[in-house]
Amino acid sequence: SFVSRLIVFFFFFFCLMIRRPPRSPLFPYTTLFRSGMLYLIADLSEQERLRKEAYHDDLTGLYTRGHFLEQLSTYTSIVARHDHALSLCLCDLDDFKHVNDTYGHCMGDRVLKTFAWIVSQEIRNEDCAGRIGGDEFILAFPQVDASVAAVCIERIRKRFEAIAFNTDDRECFHCSVTLGLADCPPHPFTDEEFIELTDKSLYRAKELEIGRASCRERV
Repeated sequence: SFVSRLIVFFFFFFCLMIRRPPRSPLFPYTTLFRSGMLYLIADLSEQERLRKEAYHDDLTGLYTRGHFLEQLSTYTSIVARHDHALSLCLCDLDDFKHVNDTYGHCMGDRVLKTFAWIVSQEIRNEDCAGRIGGDEFILAFPQVDASVAAVCIERIRKRFEAIAFNTDDRECFHCSVTLGLADCPPHPFTDEEFIELTDKSLYRAKELEIGRASCRERV
């Protein structure tokens, strides 16, 4: 990012000044400049840390609910102007409460982080993923309709369900995930209506017990 490049530039500039101490009458001013640069670097680093905490979920590293909704609003505004494709996917880990109750919350956290890592590996740079609840995740696929996005989320499902989680007691278990997928509805629509449509797809998949293949809702 621009901030990161700026920090690196000032860091090397500062190191250069330390290696070549000034010998001119301007020494007090250069010392003051050095102090100012140190303060600026520390301030920028702190701002970057706070920005990351505000935008990313602490456990999984995916976007927080709030930041994901901001990104989704950007995507839907582009759809409204240019009529591009956009699809949305809701992911719900099956029987996650059973995992926490049986194997403990540390193992539950490991399951969540594993699923998030797989999502990060499979989606494109232009896609967006967030954690919106305890075991619920949401993915946005700009300029892609549901039939194409289904290929990606099916890879995610297969990779996640193939993983064997091993406990300290040498027990082994697998997890599964239910997926609901929807195309962007016709205009006019709100982001809430889009999410509600995707949520209906998710619950339909749960009712039909077909977590292995996402349901796709179209309007």
